[in-house]
Amino acid sequence: MQRELVERARSGDREAFSVLAGTSISRLYAVANLILRDGDRAQDAVQEALVSAWRDVRTLRNPDAWEAWIHRLTVRACYRAARRQRRRDLVELHLEPDPMAAMSTDLTLSVDERDRIE
Repeated sequence: MQRELVERARSGDREAFSVLAGTSISRLYAVANLILRDGDRAQDAVQEALVSAWRDVRTLRNPDAWEAWIHRLTVRACYRAARRQRRRDLVELHLEPDPMAAMSTDLTLSVDERDRIE
């Protein structure tokens, strides 16, 4: 049954692909959620994997390898999502100047100090 659906999807049958995706989606989401630990990002990764699968299903040589292939596409989509998130997770440092350190390294005098010296 699955082999027939994959072969039909390879020939451009959207309904066959929809059935294949529907039978795999809960497992793919579980894998993505384990990797990303975020439900929204996991859904995005699964969607990205399914779009890639639809686009590249014609390149799948062995129809019996559908499960392994879609799993691999999902894992790769998760890794890409994790890399994108790491780039966004920059640490912001809020530094406040230390007034004592500023006084010891500041060579300029305040107006009051200059007036007293004069």
